[in-house]
Amino acid sequence: MLLVPWPAASGSPQLISVSLDPSTTRTSNDVMITKLISIIAVYLVSQSLCRADEAIKIKGLYIGMKVQDATDVLNKRFREYIGVPPEFERLDDGSYSLFVTDRDTNLPLLTLKGDRNGTVIEAVMLRRLVDKMFNTADVDFNAFVKQFKDAYKIPEMKPFTDSEFGLTDSGYEFSSPTGVRIRISESKAINMALVPTAKERKFD
Repeated sequence: MLLVPWPAASGSPQLISVSLDPSTTRTSNDVMITKLISIIAVYLVSQSLCRADEAIKIKGLYIGMKVQDATDVLNKRFREYIGVPPEFERLDDGSYSLFVTDRDTNLPLLTLKGDRNGTVIEAVMLRRLVDKMFNTADVDFNAFVKQFKDAYKIPEMKPFTDSEFGLTDSGYEFSSPTGVRIRISESKAINMALVPTAKERKFD
């Protein structure tokens, strides 16, 4: 008898038993082994998809959280990097915005945007803050991308290049099946944003 992992409703794998009877024909056991391999393959794929769908939280911040929860995270986990954070500002169109600058240089460190429902839809962390948070001032761009990808268990990050208003931005990005894109620019800035999923794209 073999014990095989299988995803349970709770999200944690359960074990199911598969018996190979030595008294049966070799063909029957071959069929059972084939089924066993299929079960393992399905399990591995399901686990990969679960990881891809999980919200990536950077020091507690993630896309889809409420702006009030984001404010709480900034107060509890970001104070050593940004000082006392400002409150979200309600804009004329009903959306939310928060902008943090460095106390010493007055340069931007962090920008958060929320939609009209008070849900965070974008977070931008610039290099000065990123290096403080991860203690990576001495780590170059490519090494940082690899360490970030491994630490957050991101399956794959692909190169990107964007040009707008005469400015070019490039680096690596990952888009999850749930519509969250993470970009790391060559400046080591991190951008998390809500983007349309494959099903939400319209090509008709």
